[in-house]
Amino acid sequence: MHNCREYKLMTRDALHVSIMKSNGISHIATGDEDFKGVPGITVWTPVR
Repeated sequence: MHNCREYKLMTRDALHVSIMKSNGISHIATGDEDFKGVPGITVWTPVR
């Protein structure tokens, strides 16, 4: 998968990015730091 290689993501994370881009979604709420390396994606980190 293209996003796996380009952004160095695990398969499931790359799938999330693909679906987000396909649907015009640019924000994600997650504790997963890996999404911060994807241009055009704004990461909202939950408060602990």
